[in-house]
Amino acid sequence: MKIIEKFSICIVVIINFYFLFIIYNYWKADVLYNRSEFEKALSITPNEPNYVSKLSLSNNNVEMSLRAFDLNPYNQNTRRILISNLVSSNNLESAEKVILDGIQKSPNDPKLYYQLGILELKIGKNSEAIRSLQKSVELKQNYKEGRFALGSTYKALNENEKAKNEFEYILKNIDPNDELTKKYLEELIQPQ
Repeated sequence: MKIIEKFSICIVVIINFYFLFIIYNYWKADVLYNRSEFEKALSITPNEPNYVSKLSLSNNNVEMSLRAFDLNPYNQNTRRILISNLVSSNNLESAEKVILDGIQKSPNDPKLYYQLGILELKIGKNSEAIRSLQKSVELKQNYKEGRFALGSTYKALNENEKAKNEFEYILKNIDPNDELTKKYLEELIQPQ
């Protein structure tokens, strides 16, 4: 074998080991992430938006959530965690803007309409909240959380027939064993 062939083989072997090392590191970071060891996972891959986002959620750190969101503004997980951190820090206007931006980018995501509806309830926009929650279940008929929130909102507003319809839909079509839905439905049928 000529020296150039030996040298070429050595280069190829080194490149292969380098790529195997990179793949191993990503695998190791994923294992740490799945163990909820977010800081260790970030030490391996510091610009992974999901890792930054999950660490921000565990620390309730809005700035870190913003960093994760900036790393990938199209990642729905980082968006949801940013919204959660903004709401928990009582920055409701910013949370609403992030949700509305998400709806503009993903107009068929029922979870974004659900989050918007829940946020609108918190700030007292009940009619807007009902429209948002209706949109969430319109986009995903079997969206249990959306239907339950819609039914609970109707119940709180004394629109008992509409609330009853939502709770019955959950029990009939989504989860017949949901104890909380059964309890709310019983309260509507047998008022105390």
